[in-house]
Amino acid sequence: MRSKRISVVTLKNMAILDTDFISKLHETTNRENQTLIDKILELPYFFCCHQQTVVELQKHLPWAKSWFKEKTRPSIIHLYSDLELIITLAEKVFSGNTASAFLLYRQFLHESCSLFSRRFYEIHYQELETLTQKSSIEQISSAIKNGDSSVKRGENLGEIKSCTMCLAQ
Repeated sequence: MRSKRISVVTLKNMAILDTDFISKLHETTNRENQTLIDKILELPYFFCCHQQTVVELQKHLPWAKSWFKEKTRPSIIHLYSDLELIITLAEKVFSGNTASAFLLYRQFLHESCSLFSRRFYEIHYQELETLTQKSSIEQISSAIKNGDSSVKRGENLGEIKSCTMCLAQ
């Protein structure tokens, strides 16, 4: 799996989009009936979001699936999974060392979880602590998915993933 290269992007021209931002700005339109989010996407920024944002929007808003498809095909919005974040970290920070990147990602996820609850990470992602630098990418992926699937609706998974993404950039 190749990562989306963002090494030339600086924090000054990057915007990480989250569920609330997209949904609220999609409801606001100008005189030409163009949504505010579509207007914002014309700005000279590298727009990205975590795939969890797409999952959450698609659960509640009928327009989300086609809108994201329209925005991701020409790379207006770049979507990242957890594994893509790990691979990007490996390439940007650790000269391709995925094991070290995973350890940093795990720290970022832990910090993001702690913003919402002191025990959130240990409740949902404790399995990640059993993995080592010798763990395969498949084991890492499985542990992340297990943690994600244990999070109940309304427990801020999208916000946690967006925050993790911010820290990883």
